[in-house]
Amino acid sequence: DLSARAKVRYAFESQNSRSEAGSGTKLAVQDVPSLTVTTEAKNVSSSQTEIKSEGYYFITGFDYQGKYIADFLIRRDGSSLFGPNQRWHTYYRASGAYRISQEPWWPIPEINELKLRYSLGTAGNRPAFTAQYETFNVSAGVVSKGTLGNKDLKPELSTEQEIGLEVGILERFLLEFTYARSVTKDQILQVPLAGFYGFSSQWKNAGTLEANTIEASLKAFIFQERDISLSATLLFDRTRQEITEFKLPPYRTGPSQQSGNVFYIRKGEALGTFYGIKWMKGHDELPSYLQGTRDQWQVNDDGYLVPVGAGNTWQEAIAKKLWGTSVTLTGSDGKTYTFPWGMPARYRDGTENDFVKIGTAIPDFSLAFNTTFRWKGLTVFALFDAQIGGEIYNLTRQWAYRDHMSGENDQIGKSVETKKPLAYYSTLYSTNATNSHFVEDGTYLKFRELSVRYTFNRADLEPFLGGWLNRVTVGLIGRNLITWTKYKGYDPEVGSTSGQGDATIYRFDGYYYPNYRTITGSLEIEF
Repeated sequence: DLSARAKVRYAFESQNSRSEAGSGTKLAVQDVPSLTVTTEAKNVSSSQTEIKSEGYYFITGFDYQGKYIADFLIRRDGSSLFGPNQRWHTYYRASGAYRISQEPWWPIPEINELKLRYSLGTAGNRPAFTAQYETFNVSAGVVSKGTLGNKDLKPELSTEQEIGLEVGILERFLLEFTYARSVTKDQILQVPLAGFYGFSSQWKNAGTLEANTIEASLKAFIFQERDISLSATLLFDRTRQEITEFKLPPYRTGPSQQSGNVFYIRKGEALGTFYGIKWMKGHDELPSYLQGTRDQWQVNDDGYLVPVGAGNTWQEAIAKKLWGTSVTLTGSDGKTYTFPWGMPARYRDGTENDFVKIGTAIPDFSLAFNTTFRWKGLTVFALFDAQIGGEIYNLTRQWAYRDHMSGENDQIGKSVETKKPLAYYSTLYSTNATNSHFVEDGTYLKFRELSVRYTFNRADLEPFLGGWLNRVTVGLIGRNLITWTKYKGYDPEVGSTSGQGDATIYRFDGYYYPNYRTITGSLEIEF
């Protein structure tokens, strides 16, 4: 009734890398491939890294009557990537499952599988090679400080709990539901330092990130015979992450292409939220002291609330020669405020701050659907996936505004009354500042993959080739075939990985290549 297994494992890893490079122009002697060059045109560089790690593992598992299942692991890891004072760390995993449907008293034969499962485990994420060391820069013979070292740098520690339910019905449908909660402590972050340190930044274990994930899937075996079958699977997932603890002063970070850092690293911040200038879109967004001037504002055809003054409409700009003029308003505080006529105006929160939340990169949820059809030797697989919600910052589109090279600047198809001067689009460009005009919906549906394969077995091949071939399979696979989206860029699956960037968080599109569409053919011959 009881089966058990156990394993003891040891792993050792050593990586050594060394490179040397040299280049030069203005050779002192022609046709001699050497580095004997004039000093102002010589460049020599080298690098050397050495990484070592060790691991000790003990794994054991138990299965009693196919109903009670348990699995345990303990691991001791050491790595030279950890700071000198933090070389060794211990991790563990424990999981268990109870197959209720295997009990003799189970009363519902139509539900052929009912399993509850739970797991708890820890894992670590290693720092980068240079993170524990002090680094320096050398330019024109001058040495300057780069990153301050950290001898106490630890790996990130992630603890995850997962609760799951599996339900099989009539041996034809399988429903799975999973809830996972993870807490990642000692996040490895490159934080800015005060000027008196002399170094610009330091890698530190600085924060705690909590994440909650819900996953669900439904798999159906629609029909299943010897020579023909059809199955389909629908998947759903949603994740939310928040910084729940941060031991250092808050700071901002962002992708390198963007002037200004737009993501906050601070306690209580939802991961993926980005900030910038927000253009007002409704009268309710007017500051409290300007609420009495609502009749002198209108929403234009771009959806922006613009000042038009008493007795005017935004369509009368050309007829009344209003472009280039100003609108002066008197607030309830007794002060006067002047705005360029017809131009978008910045939203300010209750503290008069105009650097506000303008979007989030995290989708509301994601979906996927796949199906497999088999008929004799033919197998067809198709996969669709979708992201619902989540936003992208279209920096490529914003840069086009700078030089008036965007199709929106041309205003093709607009009537004379609705056209706007180039100054209007320069306002939206906002000298490359992150602003809400370039925040776009990242929702998409993709035909991710289509695979068609046909297998000729020995019986099919023997009349033509004799018995010396066992199986031949020919296939054609297409990936990233079609994308349906309202996003104005090339591809909604875009993001920056520069610096500390995570492409799923830094959803900034800055002249990146779109994902390729690939068509692959295959031929497999088994003798």
